[in-house]
Amino acid sequence: MIDRIISGEFKGVFIDTRRPIEGGLFIAIVGDNFNGNSFIPEAFKKGAKAALVDREYYEENKESLEGYELYPVNSGYESLHELARELRNYVNPYVIAITGSNGKTTTKNMVYSILKAGLDDVHATQGNFNNDIGLPLTILNMPLSTKYLILEHGIMKKGDIHLLASISRPDLALITNIGTSHMELIGSIEDILKEKLSIRDFFTDDAHLMINPFDTLLEKAVKQGLKADAPDPMELGEITSDDGYFCFHYRGQEYPLALRGKHNILNALLAIEVGRHLGISDNILKEGICAYEGEAMRFSEIKIGGIRFINDAYNASPASIIAGLETLVAMRAQRHIAVLGDVLELGIYAHEEHLKLSNHPALKELDAFFTLGDYAGLIGEGHDQAKHFYSLKALNNYLSEFLRPGDLVLIKASRSIELERILDELKGQL
Repeated sequence: MIDRIISGEFKGVFIDTRRPIEGGLFIAIVGDNFNGNSFIPEAFKKGAKAALVDREYYEENKESLEGYELYPVNSGYESLHELARELRNYVNPYVIAITGSNGKTTTKNMVYSILKAGLDDVHATQGNFNNDIGLPLTILNMPLSTKYLILEHGIMKKGDIHLLASISRPDLALITNIGTSHMELIGSIEDILKEKLSIRDFFTDDAHLMINPFDTLLEKAVKQGLKADAPDPMELGEITSDDGYFCFHYRGQEYPLALRGKHNILNALLAIEVGRHLGISDNILKEGICAYEGEAMRFSEIKIGGIRFINDAYNASPASIIAGLETLVAMRAQRHIAVLGDVLELGIYAHEEHLKLSNHPALKELDAFFTLGDYAGLIGEGHDQAKHFYSLKALNNYLSEFLRPGDLVLIKASRSIELERILDELKGQL
C-alpha cells in the first residue's frame, strides 16, 4: 500500500467521511464511540478510491461490501501508524517535533512561519492535529517533496509521546514548558516531565533537544545531566510593550510581535533558535516571526456593540490563565474584565490549582471578573469584584446588563466548556 501512496495514486489519506479526500485512501478506525468500518460505503460515495478495512469486519460483511476496492488489515489504527512510519522514512524530511504543556501550537506556527520565509518545501501540522490520529495523518498527507516537517506532539495519557515519537522520529525536538495541564490523565508534574522527555526515545542520529531555559523542571533536569540546547537568556535585551503587543531584542535583532502577550516572547525565542539551528539569517528570522498574527480563539479580538472581547476560549491551563490575565491588564481600556471558566484535566489538583490562581496580582487590577463552573469560583475568593455563576444563561443575562462600550473582556476556559458561546449570545443582546 505504501508504494501506491508514494506513486501518487492516492490524493491523500482520510479517516473521517465528514472530511473526505476525492481519490483518497480511506482507513477505517475503530474508536470507543464509533466504528469507521461502518462508514466504508459513505467513504466511497464521497470519492474514496480504496479503503483499509478491519479483517474481522470484512469477513462478517462481505456481501454488503462487494464492489468496493478494499484491503483487509488486522487493525486500521495500527495500519495508519505503520503507513505513516514508512512514508516518513521514505520521504525522510528533517522532522521538528514540538511538545509542551503550553504554547505548542503558537510555537509550531512561529517555526512554520520562519521556515516558510527562509526554506523550501516546508509542511506542518494543521490546527491541532497532534494526537495518535492527527500526527500520522499529517505525515501521510504531506507532499512527497517535503524537506522540513513540523509536527506538534500532544498528550492525553501516559505513553502518547513515546508512540508519536516512534512515528515521527524527530531530528529536532522542542519542549516549550512543563506545566500542570493533563495531571488528571498523567499523574504528577514529575510524570508529565518524564512523558515529555520521552520524545527523545526515537531520536535520529545527531538529533537535538531544545528546551525553555526559564522552566524550573527543565532547568533542574539539565543540572542533573539532560543534554539540551536553549535560547540564551543573556542575549535577551530590551523589552517594550504597547497595548499588550511586545517588542524585544535578541542577539542584537529587534522583533516586534504581531500577536499580544508577554508569554509569546518565549514562544518566539524558541522558534528563533530553531531557525538559527537551521542556518536561517537574522533578517528572515525577523520576517517570519513578525508575520505570524495568531489564530482563531487564541487571544483573538472581536468587537460587539463598542465592547472589545478577547476570545481565548480554545483551551486553558493555570499557566495560560495567568498569561491571559497579565496580557489583559497590559492593554488599554476603560474597564478590564475577565470571564473565566474551569480548567479541566487537573484531577485531584483541581481545587488547589484554581485556588492558587486567586492569589495572582493581575486579578487586583481588574475592574470586575466573572467565573463559571465547578471550580472557577475559587479564583474569585478574596476579591470583592468577583462574581460566580452556575449557568451560562445567568452569566449571559448579567453581562448583557453590566457591560458597556469601552470595556475590554477576556474570555478563557478549557475547550469543553465552550465559553465562546457567550459571544454568540451577546451578539443579539448588546
